[in-house]
Amino acid sequence: MFARHGACTGAAICDDVFIVAPLVEGPALTAELKQVLKQDLDLDLYVPKFNCFFPGHRINGVPISNDEWVQQFVQKKAAAVQVDVGKLDIISDGLIHYQMLRFCQKTRLAFLGRNTPTPLISDIFAKVDATILEALCRKGTTDAHGEWTAVFRRFVDMKLQLSYFRGGFGVTPNAGSAISAFYAASVSLVQWLGFYSHTEQNFIDLASTWAPGQDLANQDQWTPHIRHLCKSRCHDFRGALPKRYN
Repeated sequence: MFARHGACTGAAICDDVFIVAPLVEGPALTAELKQVLKQDLDLDLYVPKFNCFFPGHRINGVPISNDEWVQQFVQKKAAAVQVDVGKLDIISDGLIHYQMLRFCQKTRLAFLGRNTPTPLISDIFAKVDATILEALCRKGTTDAHGEWTAVFRRFVDMKLQLSYFRGGFGVTPNAGSAISAFYAASVSLVQWLGFYSHTEQNFIDLASTWAPGQDLANQDQWTPHIRHLCKSRCHDFRGALPKRYN
């Protein structure tokens, strides 16, 4: 099998399988491996334990590689936002300053948030959220916020990050919103796979390869495993948010 995919390498240790492959060949090798394991050995490839590593790449703006490389990539993007937040201090109009932070700077990480696993980015995003809150407080109080107590500062941060309909300023924290965004995007991917058939994709039938006999485009036909996975991620999301956001 690896002879047909010369650019790929792999190893199997007990019940763990590892593959290192270019992005253009990795999915094809993985799909073939799944079928071969079932046909030759009557083994099922357990996707959550399967490891496929790609050399560091950015595909459509999304970092794809090992955890360290992804975090370095996100850190650079976050650092750029933090620098640009400071540049806006020159704006004298408080409303314009708030709007620039709320609609221009805070939203720059949204795409990474919904396409990158949350454990890799939460701490990095939290630092960007803190930088934006500090800039808002600094501008809104003409630097007098340093005299606030820690309790009052947390209250102000809460009001700034609360949504409008709850009486806040709508500066939603990236560290929190990225959690739901990532899992919402993951569910959309599952449904997207369900729309592909042999007539639309001659190379590999993704849906039948990874979920044979299932109509992934129809949530009512999802297996108990997929339903349990979605429910558990929803529970994790709610548990990860501060109580004021639940």
